[in-house]
Parts: sequence; C-alpha cells; structure tokens
Amino acid sequence: MVGEEDTTILAKAVRLFWLVAVFIFTSSYTASLSSIQIDQQQLSPTIRNFADLKRSQLPIGCQKGSFTFNYLQNTLSIPPNRLVNLVTEEDYDNALKFGNVSTIIDESPYLETFLTNMGCKYTIVDSNIGYFGGFSFVSTFHFQSNLL
Repeated sequence: MVGEEDTTILAKAVRLFWLVAVFIFTSSYTASLSSIQIDQQQLSPTIRNFADLKRSQLPIGCQKGSFTFNYLQNTLSIPPNRLVNLVTEEDYDNALKFGNVSTIIDESPYLETFLTNMGCKYTIVDSNIGYFGGFSFVSTFHFQSNLL
C-alpha cells in the first residue's frame, strides 16, 4: 500500500480540485494584501508638513476675516493668489472635496471642531506652522487634500 499510486480517475480529479482550490486561495490572498498596500500608499497625504506646502504652488484655504490670510501672506510669504477665503464648515468641506484648495490653514480649535463634525474624512497633518503655535494642517485621505 505504501508507495502505491492512485491511478483512479476519481483520485486524480480530487487531487486536481484541491490543487486548483489552493492556487485560487493563494492568489486571492496575495491580491488582497497588494490592494491593502496600495490603498495605504494612496491614503497618505500629499503634503506632510508646512515646508512641503510652502514649496508647492497649490491653493491654500483660510477662514475669511481671520488674521490668517495676512499672516500667511505677510509673515510666511505665501502669494495672495494662492490663498482662498472660506466662510463656513461646508465651504471647507466642499473646497477640499472638489479640489478648490489642497490645504486649509486655520486655528487649531476651529479645525478640531470641523474634524469632529466631518467624521473621518480629514486629519490634522501638522500643527507646527509659522513662528507660534495655534495653527493646524489637516488632510483628507480621499482627495489628497490638506488642512493646516
């Protein structure tokens, strides 16, 4: 019995079935892992800190009527044509969602409230902007946009 080959057609069919099943399972598992790695790469923000933002030519959103606009323009040397004034949280959300701005810079408490109301669509990327604290840099995972 030991060393005998299974020569029946049924034995060969069962062996072939298991071989194909293992191949399909392995392929599926490998594809899932690859997909997860690609998703993680795409979910990382395109701008990771204020220096990246300053080097880019991407538009930046800021709260209308806030001193942020003048601070970004005069102190941090951001050209005014890159700055977009936004009024409401809906403006923030729409500007990021539709790509009107790549980032939004605002005071941290306002952005934290915005994040709380918007759920998990955005995240704070950097809170070290300029010469004093209080600003935040927030990013969206879905649209590669950022809030500062």
